[in-house]
Formats: sequence, structure tokens, C-alpha cells
Amino acid sequence: MDSNSKQKLDLTQLRSRMSEKPRTKAGQIRQAWPDIRALIDAGHSLKDIWRWLNEIGIEIGYARLSHYTGQLKRRDLSAARALCSGATPEPFSFSNDAIPPSVEDASTKTQKGDGAETELRSRNGDESSKLSTERGNFSKRKE
Repeated sequence: MDSNSKQKLDLTQLRSRMSEKPRTKAGQIRQAWPDIRALIDAGHSLKDIWRWLNEIGIEIGYARLSHYTGQLKRRDLSAARALCSGATPEPFSFSNDAIPPSVEDASTKTQKGDGAETELRSRNGDESSKLSTERGNFSKRKE
């Protein structure tokens, strides 16, 4: 190899893969996201979009699609806020777990007293909340 080939990258092969179907469902949804977002903005329901995606070969469950689109919407919102404030948005990737970020991590719960209250810590661990289970009341309240 000559020194000139080390200084210049040939991205032709990499760019040719842009139109290939991604291996993972998350990748397929990320690739289709601009079109999915445009359909949502045009007033189409996520259920209809889900059906259309399955018809064209992106076989994904509705709950998983809903989870992925929620994450992508939050990513877009975060990026928009960062642009407005002049900050750099953090890189995004789908989480490997199937639990949406809005659901508290059940592995951190601890019983209190007679079991009437369960303490839950948020995923980032810097705030806590309590879930009251007395008389079927499942309301979440901040401490």
C-alpha cells in the first residue's frame, strides 16, 4: 500500500450497504423512521403503519414497534432541545431490554412494613418514588 491510500478512505463499499435491509428489527425501524415519522405526522395511526411495515417485510410486533417509535421520538426531542440550547446531543442506541424507560426497574423494589408500600428507584438511581398498593390504589407519589 502506498502512503496516499492510507490518507484517503474509500467508503464506496460502505455506502453501497446503505440500501440493504439491516439485520436487526431495531435497525430496520431506524432505517424506516423518517417515513414512519412522516406517516404519523400525516395523521396515520401506528396500528396502520405497523400493518404496512409487516406487509413490506419488516416483521415486528405492535408492542415492539410502539416501544421503538417512542424511543426514536424521545431521541428526536432530545436532539431538538440540544440544538436549541447549543449542546451536543448524546449518541442513541436501543436498549437491549424489553422494558420501556418509563417503567421503573422492578429489580430494585423492596418491601416496607406490611407490604402496603413498595419503594422503587428510577433506572438512573438518583431519585426514588413510592407505589401505594393499599385498597387497590396503585398511584405513584414522589417523596
